[in-house]
Amino acid sequence: MKKLSMAVLLVSAILVAALVGSGLLFKVGATDSSYRQVVVFSEVLSLVMDNYVDPVDAGELLEGAYEGMLRGLDSHAAYLSPAELTAWKENGADLSACPGVTVLKGFGALQIVAVDPGSPAEDAGLIAGDQIRAIGDGLLRDYSLEQALRLLRGAAGSQVRMQVVHPSTGFSRETLTLDRKPRRQVPYSIRQSDGVLVLELRDLIRMDTGRLATELAGYRDQGIEALLIDLRNVADGSPRELQPFAALFHAGEAFRLVDRAGEVLETVEIAGEGPAWTGSISLLVNGATAGAAEGFARLLQVSGPAQVYGEETYGMGTEAELLELPNGSGLLVSSREWRLASGESWSGDGVVPDVVVRPEGRTYPDRLADQLAKTLAELGS
Repeated sequence: MKKLSMAVLLVSAILVAALVGSGLLFKVGATDSSYRQVVVFSEVLSLVMDNYVDPVDAGELLEGAYEGMLRGLDSHAAYLSPAELTAWKENGADLSACPGVTVLKGFGALQIVAVDPGSPAEDAGLIAGDQIRAIGDGLLRDYSLEQALRLLRGAAGSQVRMQVVHPSTGFSRETLTLDRKPRRQVPYSIRQSDGVLVLELRDLIRMDTGRLATELAGYRDQGIEALLIDLRNVADGSPRELQPFAALFHAGEAFRLVDRAGEVLETVEIAGEGPAWTGSISLLVNGATAGAAEGFARLLQVSGPAQVYGEETYGMGTEAELLELPNGSGLLVSSREWRLASGESWSGDGVVPDVVVRPEGRTYPDRLADQLAKTLAELGS
């Protein structure tokens, strides 16, 4: 045991030296007592190795600590072992196809928030609200969203094996092997309800915006003045891909990608001939509204033309950067953040609705229908 304790002290000393050498300890030590935290970490490591009932490998313990530290940041952050980093690079060459699901990380699994019509996922009976617990042999509780998406996606024609849980049928489980296919344009739907035009979207990136603009103009010619854009469960894409859709409702500089110092790395300009809708606009969002949809909702909320209804959104407004370490491992860290040109962001807390509308119902479809009905009632009141 004394040898193990000496090994732990050596590992801790190396860790402290690494922190000092990198400057990290001095960068944060004055504000959060990082040196004392490293000493506590050393003591915890030593106590576990000296007292745990089974022999413990120091390297495995440390990797677990790295993983826990990164996992506590956000859904993007992760520690990649040398083997995982190698696989990350090898598997990133072609990610053009997937089974046809839009997913978000939550509760140790991938939550399916949308299923593409005509996709292998729909053919297999998957629906919004289902959970993917494992892909291949990897449990998704151990992976960040970025890692999970890499496992889910791949080259067209390849297959992916996954373990799925169905909450709608008593949390039954099944293992599926699905084809990966290129994702196509996703249809939207438009209908009228008591003088309000309801535009239900599944995706803001993969859609025919020219056709949508023509349809919106036709409804305006019929005298309809109120538009409700349903952004619930829309979670694909980033603000840099929003130009065609956002141009239907906004013009000018819209988004900026900034680093932690606030330096602008990228800007997104929305260019268009003018808004395709000149009546009132309302937006409906929920906890599965993420990414580009959140950016669009925040843009219209801040710029004035839209009032937001529903629930707080997912809060996915950052982008991860891969940082490689000398031992061959790597870190995925959210080092860049999307903000509006005016400075507002939506990462972390998400978009907070102007009018909170909580859904009720036993099943997921029931809750979605109830929330929409309540929102339309609010608009008509």
